Amino acid sequence: MALKKKYDSVDTQKIVIDDKMESAINKALADEVEVIYVLPTYTAIFNTRDYIEQIVKKVN
Repeated sequence: MALKKKYDSVDTQKIVIDDKMESAINKALADEVEVIYVLPTYTAIFNTRDYIEQIVKKVN
């Protein structure tokens, strides 16, 4: 996905790659942004969903 965005002329300084799902989500949440897009692989989709659900439960 990062390579695709590079070819789409997205500033590569804005692209962050983190192989650890929980770390990547936590870093994204630490930034003050309105929208976060999480694009897991099919293999990681259920773990990612479960982790995000945990975060939502803590906030609510």
